[in-house]
Formats: sequence, C-alpha cells, structure tokens
Amino acid sequence: MLYAPKAVGVGVSSELRADFRLRGSRTALTDAYFTSPLKLTKTFPVEGTDGGVSATVMDVSPGLMDGDDYALAWSVGDGCSVGVTTQSYAKAHPSPRFGARQTTTIAVGSGASLVYAPQPTMLYADAAFASRTRVELADNATLLLFDTLCAGRVHYGEPGEAFRYRSYESDLLVTAQGRVAAASRVRFAPSEQSLQSIGAFERDTHVGALYAFGPFAGRGAAEAMAGEASALTHSGADGLRCGVSALARYGVAAVASGRSAWEVHGALLRIGRAFAAYADAHAPPACARLAWPLQ
Repeated sequence: MLYAPKAVGVGVSSELRADFRLRGSRTALTDAYFTSPLKLTKTFPVEGTDGGVSATVMDVSPGLMDGDDYALAWSVGDGCSVGVTTQSYAKAHPSPRFGARQTTTIAVGSGASLVYAPQPTMLYADAAFASRTRVELADNATLLLFDTLCAGRVHYGEPGEAFRYRSYESDLLVTAQGRVAAASRVRFAPSEQSLQSIGAFERDTHVGALYAFGPFAGRGAAEAMAGEASALTHSGADGLRCGVSALARYGVAAVASGRSAWEVHGALLRIGRAFAAYADAHAPPACARLAWPLQ
C-alpha cells in the first residue's frame, strides 16, 4: 500500500523547502530551508530566460535507506522562471522492513515556469520505494516534469540486479486552476508481476515519463514533441522507444523506454526541449520562458 505508516524513530526524516519570487525583473531564491542529508546549492542564472535561475538538490548520504522519509516543497512565485535538478541519481537501498518514501509538492504561480528534472531513480536489490507528487498550477503557468526509473543496477555482479527490487510505487496528481490536468498511479512488484512480459517492460530495463503543461499545450505542442519522439525511436539506439500523447486538458505526456538510464533520460530531455521550442513560438506573453537546469 502506498505510504503505509512507518515505525516512529526508524530511518531518517529530511525536509527541503524552497521559495522563489521576483526581485525586480529577476527570479530569486527568497527563502530556503533544508535538513540533513538534503541540501540545496546556490542558484545560477540561466541565459536566455530574462532572469531565470537554476537550482540543484544534493543528498549527502549514500541514498534512501530502510525507513527514510524525504519531503520536498517548491513554491515558484508569479512570473518566475526556475529550473531544478539533482546532483546524482536517487538511490533506493535494500529495505527489508519499512521501505523508503519521498513526498514532493510543487506550486507554480501565475505566468511562472518550472522545469523539474531530477536525475533517474535507481532501485537496488530488495529496495522498496514510494513516491508521491502533488502539483498545483496557476493561470498561465508552465511546467515540465521528468521522472526516470531504473529497474536496478543491471550490470552489477552476475547476472545483475534488474527487477530484483521489492516494490516501486508512484502517485502523481497535477491540478491546473483547480481542475485535474493529470493523474497517475503506478505499482511495480517484480515478485508478484511478470514485468518483462509482452506489454510491460519486455526487454527494457529503464522507463521514463515527461509531463508538459501550459496554456498553449494542445495538439500543436503534442505534434512538435511527437516529431522528436519519432526521430529518437528511429535513431538506431538499441531498443529506445518513445511516444507522445495529448492530455485531456492543459498538457502533453511523453514516455520513453530502453536499456540505458542516460539514453531514456536524454530522450525525454530532447522531447522536453521540443516542447520548450514550441512554447517560445506559441506561449502567450504572460508566460515566463522555461529555464533549463544545469545537467
């Protein structure tokens, strides 16, 4: 069950909060709070965004251990332009009892933009990891949200750790102006499911999703992203497959699967840049340009 209660005093609870607001015409990190092992580095300006900034999250521990509980909260104020990434993979270690979990809440203000592109999540053998993400978008807000999953250290030892984790659960809800724009719930449990069967992962070991939102994110944006996805699928990369679909309202979703984390994550970044290029040409003047985080 997603987010089952854990025993008091078990594992590490860490929190990170960051608030971005306009200072004149430039985006600034106006308030930040974090507890070990999470840490937020200083921000850097992003060229071509009229004052946008990039921020990086660090985890100064080996990764998420049994019973660990991380909570991250991002508030992007009206008119701001922010890009966020992480310093390295999120590594979920063996969790024989309680599992590890992470909650992420995001609020993007009116006319603001956020590119939220953490590095992939790596599931070690016997790991159990649950992720919960809640997003609220104001009017004219733009968001790119990336999520890439590795089915284990596929080249570690013999025959590797692919699909040897206990469980992975993901719960995503995005609302735009108070109405649902995207909702997704996933649960993978290799000991209970045939994840390498036809229609599931098949021969793939890595999968990623990209959600792109904005007042201009309709059929035209989906077609621009689909063109890039088709080129990537036919690029000759071993097993890489990509697809794009328009959401019911306010957004577009893309999925990529393959046998390499960097291949899948890189494909989603390229599809995301196609969305950004479309936004540059078609977004209303009230929308802040997308700021890409340092990769």
